[in-house]
Amino acid sequence: MKDFDLAIIGAGIIGATTAYLAHVRRPEWHIALLDRSFIGDGATHYSAALDLPFGRTTRQRAMVARSVSFYCDLKARYPELPIREIPFALVAHAKDISNAAAAFIDAGLHLASAQEWHQVRLKYPDLTLPQEYLVMMGSNARHSSSIQLTSALVNKACNDRNVQCWEGSEVRQVEDIPCGHMLILGDGRRITAKRAVIATGPWLMSGPGGAFSQAAGIRVKKVAAMHIDWCPPPDAPVLYFAEEDAFLLPLPEQRKLLLSFTAQEWDCLAEISRLRINPDDRSLALSILNRYCPALAEHCSGGRIFCDAYSQDRAPFVARISTSHNLVVAGACSGSGVRLAPAIALEALELSDISVSETKTVYEESIGTGASTHS
Repeated sequence: MKDFDLAIIGAGIIGATTAYLAHVRRPEWHIALLDRSFIGDGATHYSAALDLPFGRTTRQRAMVARSVSFYCDLKARYPELPIREIPFALVAHAKDISNAAAAFIDAGLHLASAQEWHQVRLKYPDLTLPQEYLVMMGSNARHSSSIQLTSALVNKACNDRNVQCWEGSEVRQVEDIPCGHMLILGDGRRITAKRAVIATGPWLMSGPGGAFSQAAGIRVKKVAAMHIDWCPPPDAPVLYFAEEDAFLLPLPEQRKLLLSFTAQEWDCLAEISRLRINPDDRSLALSILNRYCPALAEHCSGGRIFCDAYSQDRAPFVARISTSHNLVVAGACSGSGVRLAPAIALEALELSDISVSETKTVYEESIGTGASTHS
C-alpha cells in the first residue's frame, strides 16, 4: 500500500494539468496520476486542441480567460511546448455578429477591412461570404498538439520523484477511509490518498464517481470532424462559423484542414473505437463546406469521431461528492477539454482541500505575472 497526498484518476489533458498545477504549488506532496491506458489516449488523443477564446455564459468566459492566460504564459516560460498562436475569422449574420463577438475574450477583435477579407480569401479556395454576413478578425487563439502537450505537462510534473504517473492502472473503486480515500486498482493493488480528483473524460458516467455524475445530469455526446485533403498555407486563419458552431482549422504540418462540426448523437457508449462517421455526419459537413467553401467539398476524405461528457448547461462540471471527504469530479468539457483544462484543474484543486487564496498562488506561480495582458 502506498500513501499519497493527491490521486488523480485519468491522464488526459485535465488530469495532466491538475497534476502539473498541484505540483507547482505543493512540491512536497506525493501525487499519483493514474490511467487505465496511456497518457492522453482517450478523448484528448482525438481533440482538435484549438483554444478559440470564447464562452457562451459568464462562467465559461471566466474559465476561458483563465485558460488563455495559462497557455500564453506557459508558452512564454517553455517556448519548446507545442503551442502556436493562430489568427481567426469569426463569420456570422449581420444581426447576430454583436452577440457572437461578445462571447469572445479578445480585446483586438474587430470587423474585417476589405483588405483583411481579401487576404483571408487568398488562403482558402472559393471562400464565399453569404449575403448579409460579416467577418470579424481576431488573434487571441492557439493551437497545440494535444498528446504532446499532455505528455509535456506530465513530464514536467514527474521530474520530481514526488509525482508518479502510472499508465495501465485502472481504478475500479474509490472507498472512503478515515484519512481520505482508498483506491482499489484492477490488478489488486490498493493505494490511499488524502484527496482525489476524478478526471476521466467521457468515462465520468462509469467507474468511480459514475453515479454522482449521472445524478447531476451528465450525458455523453458524439464529437465529429472531417479531414480535408487540401494543404493550407502556414499563415491561414481558423474560420469559425457561428451559426453552425463549426470551425475550419488549418493543419499545415499535416497538409490538411480539419472541419469540426456539431453532431447530435447523444448517450453513446464511451468507447471511441466503436464510433463511426455516418452518412448524416458526412452530409452535414458537406452542407457547411458547400455554403462557405464549395471547392473543398470534393477533398473530404476521412475524419475523426470521439465522444465527451456534457453538462446540462454545457459548462464544465467540477464538484465535490458531498458524501465523501475530498473526492472531486472534474470534466464535462463539451468537446473543449484542451481549451478549458487549466480552469477546470484550478477549480478542482480549489475543492480538493486547497483554499482559494492558495489556489490563486498556484495559478500565479505556474503562469507568471503577465496574465492580464492576454485577455
